[in-house]
Amino acid sequence: MILYNVPGRTVVNMEPATTIRIARECPNVMAIKEATDNMDQVMDLLYEKPESLELVAGDDALALPIISMGACGVISVIANAYPYEFSKMVHATMEGRMDEARKYHYLLLPIMHTLLKMGNPSGIKAVLHVKGLIQHVFRLPVHPVSQDKFNEIVETVAITEKSIV
Repeated sequence: MILYNVPGRTVVNMEPATTIRIARECPNVMAIKEATDNMDQVMDLLYEKPESLELVAGDDALALPIISMGACGVISVIANAYPYEFSKMVHATMEGRMDEARKYHYLLLPIMHTLLKMGNPSGIKAVLHVKGLIQHVFRLPVHPVSQDKFNEIVETVAITEKSIV
Protein backbone atom coordinates (compact mmCIF):
# COMPACT_ATOMS: atom_id res chain seq x y z
CA MET A 1 0.00 0.00 0.00
CA ILE A 2 1.20 3.51 -0.77
CA LEU A 3 0.09 6.40 1.43
CA TYR A 4 -0.65 9.63 -0.42
CA ASN A 5 0.11 12.92 1.27
CA VAL A 6 -1.29 15.53 -1.10
CA PRO A 7 -2.27 18.50 1.08
CA GLY A 8 -3.02 20.66 -1.95
CA ARG A 9 -5.91 18.36 -2.83
CA THR A 10 -7.02 17.13 0.57
CA VAL A 11 -6.46 20.32 2.61
CA VAL A 12 -4.92 18.05 5.27
CA ASN A 13 -1.21 17.45 5.73
CA MET A 14 -0.01 14.11 7.05
CA GLU A 15 2.77 14.97 9.51
CA PRO A 16 5.94 12.83 9.52
CA ALA A 17 5.14 11.43 12.97
CA THR A 18 1.77 10.18 11.70
CA THR A 19 3.30 8.65 8.58
CA ILE A 20 6.01 6.92 10.60
CA ARG A 21 3.49 5.57 13.13
CA ILE A 22 1.31 4.17 10.33
CA ALA A 23 4.35 2.60 8.62
CA ARG A 24 5.45 0.91 11.84
CA GLU A 25 1.96 -0.33 12.76
CA CYS A 26 0.86 -1.42 9.27
CA PRO A 27 3.41 -3.68 7.56
CA ASN A 28 1.49 -3.49 4.27
CA VAL A 29 2.39 0.20 3.94
CA MET A 30 5.43 0.17 1.70
CA ALA A 31 5.75 3.81 0.62
CA ILE A 32 4.42 7.33 0.84
CA LYS A 33 3.86 9.67 -2.08
CA GLU A 34 4.91 12.98 -0.57
CA ALA A 35 3.37 15.84 -2.56
CA THR A 36 4.08 18.66 -0.15
CA ASP A 37 6.25 21.64 -0.92
CA ASN A 38 7.48 21.66 2.67
CA MET A 39 11.07 20.52 2.20
CA ASP A 40 11.73 20.48 5.95
CA GLN A 41 8.94 17.94 6.29
CA VAL A 42 10.38 15.83 3.45
CA MET A 43 13.84 15.89 5.06
CA ASP A 44 12.42 14.97 8.47
CA LEU A 45 10.50 12.08 6.97
CA LEU A 46 13.52 10.80 5.03
CA TYR A 47 15.66 11.05 8.16
CA GLU A 48 13.20 9.44 10.59
CA LYS A 49 11.36 6.88 8.44
CA PRO A 50 11.76 3.17 9.08
CA GLU A 51 13.90 1.32 6.56
CA SER A 52 10.80 -0.53 5.32
CA LEU A 53 9.15 2.71 4.14
CA GLU A 54 10.08 4.24 0.79
CA LEU A 55 9.42 7.90 0.04
CA VAL A 56 8.28 8.79 -3.47
CA ALA A 57 8.18 12.38 -4.73
CA GLY A 58 4.67 13.43 -5.66
CA ASP A 59 5.21 16.83 -7.25
CA ASP A 60 6.97 16.88 -10.63
CA ALA A 61 8.59 20.27 -10.06
CA LEU A 62 10.10 19.07 -6.76
CA ALA A 63 11.14 15.61 -7.94
CA LEU A 64 14.78 16.59 -8.53
CA PRO A 65 15.45 17.98 -5.03
CA ILE A 66 13.38 15.31 -3.28
CA ILE A 67 15.08 12.45 -5.13
CA SER A 68 18.47 14.04 -4.49
CA MET A 69 17.65 13.97 -0.75
CA GLY A 70 16.95 10.23 -0.87
CA ALA A 71 13.50 9.53 -2.31
CA CYS A 72 13.36 6.34 -4.37
CA GLY A 73 11.47 7.87 -7.29
CA VAL A 74 8.42 9.87 -8.30
CA ILE A 75 4.77 9.36 -9.16
CA SER A 76 4.59 11.78 -12.05
CA VAL A 77 2.04 13.61 -14.16
CA ILE A 78 4.37 15.21 -16.72
CA ALA A 79 5.97 11.85 -17.54
CA ASN A 80 2.77 11.00 -19.42
CA ALA A 81 3.59 13.72 -21.96
CA TYR A 82 7.40 13.79 -21.78
CA PRO A 83 8.44 10.30 -20.63
CA TYR A 84 11.92 10.35 -22.18
CA GLU A 85 12.95 13.74 -20.81
CA PHE A 86 11.46 13.21 -17.35
CA SER A 87 12.97 9.73 -17.08
CA LYS A 88 16.38 11.14 -18.05
CA MET A 89 16.03 13.74 -15.28
CA VAL A 90 15.05 11.13 -12.68
CA HIS A 91 17.83 8.68 -13.60
CA ALA A 92 20.46 11.42 -13.80
CA THR A 93 19.42 12.63 -10.33
CA MET A 94 19.55 9.12 -8.89
CA GLU A 95 22.99 8.57 -10.41
CA GLY A 96 24.35 11.91 -9.19
CA ARG A 97 24.71 13.47 -12.64
CA MET A 98 23.27 16.75 -11.45
CA ASP A 99 24.21 18.93 -14.43
CA GLU A 100 22.28 16.59 -16.72
CA ALA A 101 19.41 16.33 -14.22
CA ARG A 102 19.13 20.11 -13.99
CA LYS A 103 19.16 20.40 -17.79
CA TYR A 104 16.06 18.20 -18.11
CA HIS A 105 14.44 19.68 -15.01
CA TYR A 106 14.64 23.23 -16.35
CA LEU A 107 13.59 22.10 -19.81
CA LEU A 108 10.31 20.77 -18.34
CA LEU A 109 9.83 23.34 -15.57
CA PRO A 110 7.65 25.75 -17.61
CA ILE A 111 5.21 23.00 -18.60
CA MET A 112 5.23 21.62 -15.04
CA HIS A 113 4.32 25.07 -13.68
CA THR A 114 1.62 25.49 -16.32
CA LEU A 115 0.10 22.13 -15.41
CA LEU A 116 0.10 23.00 -11.73
CA LYS A 117 -2.24 25.91 -12.49
CA MET A 118 -4.55 23.79 -14.67
CA GLY A 119 -5.58 21.03 -12.32
CA ASN A 120 -5.28 17.31 -12.81
CA PRO A 121 -6.27 15.46 -14.95
CA SER A 122 -7.67 18.22 -17.18
CA GLY A 123 -4.30 19.92 -17.71
CA ILE A 124 -2.32 16.83 -18.66
CA LYS A 125 -5.14 15.64 -20.92
CA ALA A 126 -4.94 18.99 -22.73
CA VAL A 127 -1.16 18.65 -23.11
CA LEU A 128 -1.55 15.12 -24.48
CA HIS A 129 -4.17 16.38 -26.93
CA VAL A 130 -1.96 19.27 -28.09
CA LYS A 131 0.84 16.75 -28.69
CA GLY A 132 -1.56 14.64 -30.78
CA LEU A 133 -1.49 11.69 -28.39
CA ILE A 134 -5.15 11.59 -27.33
CA GLN A 135 -8.51 13.01 -28.29
CA HIS A 136 -9.88 15.89 -26.24
CA VAL A 137 -12.75 13.89 -24.73
CA PHE A 138 -13.88 14.03 -21.11
CA ARG A 139 -16.31 12.13 -18.91
CA LEU A 140 -17.96 13.67 -15.88
CA PRO A 141 -16.91 14.77 -13.36
CA VAL A 142 -13.81 15.82 -15.34
CA HIS A 143 -14.14 18.96 -17.46
CA PRO A 144 -11.75 20.43 -20.03
CA VAL A 145 -9.67 23.46 -19.13
CA SER A 146 -11.01 26.85 -20.20
CA GLN A 147 -10.10 28.19 -23.64
CA ASP A 148 -7.67 30.70 -22.07
CA LYS A 149 -5.92 27.92 -20.15
CA PHE A 150 -5.90 25.71 -23.25
CA ASN A 151 -4.23 28.52 -25.21
CA GLU A 152 -1.61 28.83 -22.47
CA ILE A 153 -0.97 25.08 -22.69
CA VAL A 154 -0.60 25.28 -26.49
CA GLU A 155 1.94 28.09 -26.07
CA THR A 156 3.92 26.32 -23.34
CA VAL A 157 3.96 23.00 -25.21
CA ALA A 158 5.29 24.81 -28.31
CA ILE A 159 8.08 26.40 -26.26
CA THR A 160 8.92 23.06 -24.62
CA GLU A 161 8.94 21.21 -27.94
CA LYS A 162 11.30 23.81 -29.47
CA SER A 163 13.68 23.35 -26.52
CA ILE A 164 13.90 19.58 -26.98
CA VAL A 165 16.81 18.62 -29.19
